[in-house]
Amino acid sequence: VNYSMPEGFRITKATLDGTEIEYSRKFVDMAREGHYVISYECSKAEIPYTLDVNVDTTPPTLVIEGVDEDGKARGPVAITGKVDQDTLVVTRNGEEYSTMLSKVLTQSGRYEAIVTDPAGNSTTYRFTILIYLDKNAWIFSALFMVVVITVVGLFIYFRKHLRVR
Repeated sequence: VNYSMPEGFRITKATLDGTEIEYSRKFVDMAREGHYVISYECSKAEIPYTLDVNVDTTPPTLVIEGVDEDGKARGPVAITGKVDQDTLVVTRNGEEYSTMLSKVLTQSGRYEAIVTDPAGNSTTYRFTILIYLDKNAWIFSALFMVVVITVVGLFIYFRKHLRVR
């Protein structure tokens, strides 16, 4: 968050986003984000040098839809809000999980989504998708119950109408 000169060097000019900022001969405060250009020179040789650097300390963010305040989801989870330059790595139960085709996670497990920007800042999101029944599971359950009720009904019908000859 600062730039200090070694012995024998001195700062001659410092700017932040094109505006001159305060500095001393040996020190520049670089706590704010932006584009810094710092000119300095070797006192004995009078050779000029320039430091041109962008300071970025803001971590990237994602939007995780479907997760409650406790970090639990009872259905699919959608990951949105990733900027093109950012890198997203998702792990499920400790193993890398591919999100190339879809950013919607449907399998139950413990997830960790780490988004990193080009400056090296990163943010980690941890959440758990609990076991849940989706639309297909409800349809299967309903059909299974119809089959069970039909079999039990037929069993009772044939038992009451059993004729011994």
